Amino acid sequence: MNRFIKNVFYILTIAMLFVFIACDKNESTQPNEPATTTVSVDVTYNVADMYDLAKILDLKVVYTDKDGKEKQEIISATPWKKTWQDIQSIKLDRPTTLLNAKLKLVYTRKPDFQNTQASYKIGKGFWIAYNLNIAGAPKQGGTPENPSTLTVGKDKIEDYITKFLETKYEDSVTISVMPK
Repeated sequence: MNRFIKNVFYILTIAMLFVFIACDKNESTQPNEPATTTVSVDVTYNVADMYDLAKILDLKVVYTDKDGKEKQEIISATPWKKTWQDIQSIKLDRPTTLLNAKLKLVYTRKPDFQNTQASYKIGKGFWIAYNLNIAGAPKQGGTPENPSTLTVGKDKIEDYITKFLETKYEDSVTISVMPK
């Protein structure tokens, strides 16, 4: 029995030695606090040239500003562009969403439109672009640029406008940053 107690004592002593070696008092158990990083982002909302479509339809642009608030503008001329910049100091310890940029076009028929031309050049397209700069490392992104034009004859313009007004025109992009 005496020998058994000695062996248990030796085993416990060795186990305690491993525990003390594994726990170094100089090492902190707290993870290092991530450094604050400056992030700047430039967002540009774009609407392509409407050409003759501007004679037929009015356009209201709805977009989000840097604070995430919805703004509206009645557009009288295209192409149109709206740019804003936001600079933030953030801790990059996890994936972080900086903002959700949203763009929506709302078309309404002009009440005084008269179908008098032989044909109409229709331009459409809209997109969101951004430039992101994280501690001096630039990155570009956004939604695809999609301007297009087509010619619609006088006899088809009413059908085209009806279908055009039934379509939703909106886009969005989420701008996020990831820790290194």
